[in-house]
Amino acid sequence: MTSDARILVPGSASGEIVFSDVPLSFMMGVVPETGVITDTHHPPNGTPLAKKILAIPCGHGSCSGSGAILELLLAGTAPAAFIFQKPEDILTFHSDRGY
Repeated sequence: MTSDARILVPGSASGEIVFSDVPLSFMMGVVPETGVITDTHHPPNGTPLAKKILAIPCGHGSCSGSGAILELLLAGTAPAAFIFQKPEDILTFHSDRGY
């Protein structure tokens, strides 16, 4: 079996996997202070993300989602890792792009 996976930030993480086949909006869909998904249209609504591995197709919404992830990181409520099915330009930074 081959994989087209790209590791954007090397490291290791462990934790329970929170999976959804629905894109997630971090701005207005996750509370930074608690890390809980509050988007009522998202299947794992009510699930805390802290120290878990979030597997979603991609993010949803505007570029403010990356700022919401920063707020999660600063509050200590961010997931331990992200797994995206599709290339994700808003929620991630690709150092190979030269900026």
